[in-house]
Amino acid sequence: MFYALIADDTDDPQKRMDARSDHLKHLDVLGDRLVLAGPFITENGAMTGSFMVIEADSQAEAEAIYAEDPYVKSGVFANYTVRPFKLTINKSAGR
Repeated sequence: MFYALIADDTDDPQKRMDARSDHLKHLDVLGDRLVLAGPFITENGAMTGSFMVIEADSQAEAEAIYAEDPYVKSGVFANYTVRPFKLTINKSAGR
Protein backbone atom coordinates (compact mmCIF):
# COMPACT_ATOMS: atom_id res chain seq x y z
CA MET A 1 0.00 0.00 0.00
CA PHE A 2 1.12 3.57 -0.57
CA TYR A 3 1.49 6.19 2.17
CA ALA A 4 1.92 9.91 1.63
CA LEU A 5 3.79 12.31 3.86
CA ILE A 6 2.41 15.85 3.69
CA ALA A 7 4.58 18.37 5.53
CA ASP A 8 4.96 22.09 6.15
CA ASP A 9 8.40 23.55 6.82
CA THR A 10 9.31 25.67 9.80
CA ASP A 11 10.01 29.36 9.25
CA ASP A 12 13.76 28.57 9.11
CA PRO A 13 14.70 27.66 5.51
CA GLN A 14 18.30 27.04 6.59
CA LYS A 15 17.18 23.87 8.40
CA ARG A 16 16.09 22.40 5.06
CA MET A 17 19.33 23.34 3.35
CA ASP A 18 21.44 21.93 6.20
CA ALA A 19 19.66 18.55 6.06
CA ARG A 20 19.12 18.36 2.29
CA SER A 21 22.12 16.18 1.39
CA ASP A 22 21.31 13.60 4.07
CA HIS A 23 17.61 13.71 3.11
CA LEU A 24 18.43 12.93 -0.53
CA LYS A 25 20.69 10.06 0.54
CA HIS A 26 17.86 8.70 2.68
CA LEU A 27 15.46 8.83 -0.27
CA ASP A 28 18.01 7.00 -2.42
CA VAL A 29 18.32 4.22 0.17
CA LEU A 30 14.55 3.65 -0.03
CA GLY A 31 15.03 2.36 -3.58
CA ASP A 32 11.84 1.15 -5.25
CA ARG A 33 9.81 1.79 -2.09
CA LEU A 34 9.94 5.50 -2.93
CA VAL A 35 7.18 6.32 -5.40
CA LEU A 36 7.68 10.09 -5.64
CA ALA A 37 8.94 13.01 -3.63
CA GLY A 38 9.25 16.74 -3.99
CA PRO A 39 8.90 20.09 -2.25
CA PHE A 40 5.94 22.40 -2.09
CA ILE A 41 7.07 25.76 -3.44
CA THR A 42 5.97 29.36 -3.61
CA GLU A 43 5.50 31.10 -6.93
CA ASN A 44 9.06 32.39 -6.49
CA GLY A 45 10.42 28.85 -6.07
CA ALA A 46 11.07 28.92 -2.33
CA MET A 47 10.56 25.50 -0.74
CA THR A 48 7.84 25.48 1.92
CA GLY A 49 7.15 21.82 2.64
CA SER A 50 7.25 18.33 1.19
CA PHE A 51 5.11 15.64 -0.39
CA MET A 52 6.45 12.10 -0.50
CA VAL A 53 4.85 8.78 -1.30
CA ILE A 54 6.33 5.44 -0.28
CA GLU A 55 5.20 1.85 -0.41
CA ALA A 56 4.91 0.13 2.98
CA ASP A 57 3.10 -2.83 4.50
CA SER A 58 1.27 -0.78 7.13
CA GLN A 59 0.66 2.69 8.54
CA ALA A 60 3.05 1.91 11.39
CA GLU A 61 5.82 0.86 9.00
CA ALA A 62 5.32 4.00 6.88
CA GLU A 63 5.46 6.21 9.96
CA ALA A 64 8.67 4.46 11.08
CA ILE A 65 10.28 4.97 7.66
CA TYR A 66 9.32 8.64 7.56
CA ALA A 67 10.55 9.10 11.15
CA GLU A 68 14.06 8.16 9.94
CA ASP A 69 14.08 10.89 7.29
CA PRO A 70 16.70 13.55 8.11
CA TYR A 71 14.10 16.27 7.47
CA VAL A 72 11.96 14.82 10.25
CA LYS A 73 14.88 14.10 12.58
CA SER A 74 16.41 17.57 12.21
CA GLY A 75 13.18 19.53 12.65
CA VAL A 76 12.76 20.83 9.10
CA PHE A 77 9.01 20.26 9.34
CA ALA A 78 6.78 22.35 11.58
CA ASN A 79 4.20 19.59 11.17
CA TYR A 80 3.55 16.56 9.05
CA THR A 81 1.01 13.83 8.57
CA VAL A 82 1.22 10.35 7.08
CA ARG A 83 -1.86 9.17 5.22
CA PRO A 84 -2.76 6.17 3.07
CA PHE A 85 -2.65 7.11 -0.60
CA LYS A 86 -4.24 5.42 -3.60
CA LEU A 87 -2.52 6.08 -6.91
CA THR A 88 -5.26 5.92 -9.52
CA ILE A 89 -3.97 8.12 -12.34
CA ASN A 90 -0.35 8.77 -13.29
CA LYS A 91 0.13 11.00 -16.30
CA SER A 92 3.69 11.94 -15.33
CA ALA A 93 5.32 8.88 -16.93
CA GLY A 94 7.55 9.97 -19.79
CA ARG A 95 7.66 13.65 -18.86
